[in-house]
Amino acid sequence: MLSPCPQSQRAAALGVLFALIMLLIIYSSGNGSEVFPYSRLRGRARRPPDLRKWGVKSGYLPVCGNKTLTARCHQCVIVTSSSHLLGTRLGTAIDGAECTIRMNDAPTTGYEADVGNKTSFRVVAHSSLYRVLRRPQEFVNKTPETIFIFWGPPAKMQKSLLKIIQRVSASFPNMTAYVPEVLLCLDHNSMSTEKLKNHKIIFVVGGPGSGKGTQCEKIVQKYGYTHLSTGDLLRAEVSSGSERGKTLQAIMEKGELVPLDTVLDMLRDAMVAKADVSKGFLIDGYPREVKQGEEFEKKIAPPTLLLYVDAGKETMVKRLLKRGETSGRVDDNEETIKKRLETYYKATEPVITFYKSRGIVRQLNAEGSVDEVFQQVCSHLDTL
Repeated sequence: MLSPCPQSQRAAALGVLFALIMLLIIYSSGNGSEVFPYSRLRGRARRPPDLRKWGVKSGYLPVCGNKTLTARCHQCVIVTSSSHLLGTRLGTAIDGAECTIRMNDAPTTGYEADVGNKTSFRVVAHSSLYRVLRRPQEFVNKTPETIFIFWGPPAKMQKSLLKIIQRVSASFPNMTAYVPEVLLCLDHNSMSTEKLKNHKIIFVVGGPGSGKGTQCEKIVQKYGYTHLSTGDLLRAEVSSGSERGKTLQAIMEKGELVPLDTVLDMLRDAMVAKADVSKGFLIDGYPREVKQGEEFEKKIAPPTLLLYVDAGKETMVKRLLKRGETSGRVDDNEETIKKRLETYYKATEPVITFYKSRGIVRQLNAEGSVDEVFQQVCSHLDTL
């Protein structure tokens, strides 16, 4: 009979040694009654992974109502759904903590002696949502004081998840749940889009002194449209003294541009507020560049028409100088007017070209009187 070779003997010895080490690790980690001295690792521990990319910068909002999450505690216990606490008899100590946070579908029924029963917060990742909500008697109804926080990467927090959470919340009125703000915004945007779906939306573009403001007033009177100007909305928001108004004021005082998302949010809110009583919307002086129009369509709805109130440069200069005689506006002087017109033409030409390619531009000859121009307007709106 051949004796085992030295190499196989060494391999067997190493295998036995590895098994013994693993048994020691498992035994020591299973002794859950001992507390590991984490404080000794301060300054030496590796930096934890940056989970901010999984979070939501704008925070969390309640699924129902408008409660603000104001809970504060000095001592908390976090219980995961692993089995490390089995046999530890730590249930009483966990329940005695000021705040108990349970992760995902960490159970309590049948394990009270080891993990306790108190649940202040249950933090549920998107991947565990179905497991938690399909057992409401265990996770929702058992401890109605529990606050649920649903989270996950923004790309995974879809509207379908929100619908499930909303349905469960409706079935259990005592349930308090928070979700990423972006998820509620998606749902709000969807409802806003639905509400505006059958309304006519008309972009009104024209240079300073073209008379587009006057034409908008006449359209409102005859057709019952709502006239919205981004400049007016910004000024009204600042005057209101709201938190958003204060933010806008700080931005404008620095001479910075107001973020496009903020402008579009204000436009959408104003349109939705008037959707039940308005027959359409006139978006005055918008868009000023192609990107603004594209973002408008993504966040709100596509335009029905673009009215291009086209007056010649000399006509607009003459009208603005005439207005300057009584308006008292410091920018109604010839040098400033010509600079404004140069800026306008440079920005507007790509916009007109873009929407002409889609066949929705209606160009008005604005050289005539107010009534003559309005006749042209009516010829286009009457066909809608």
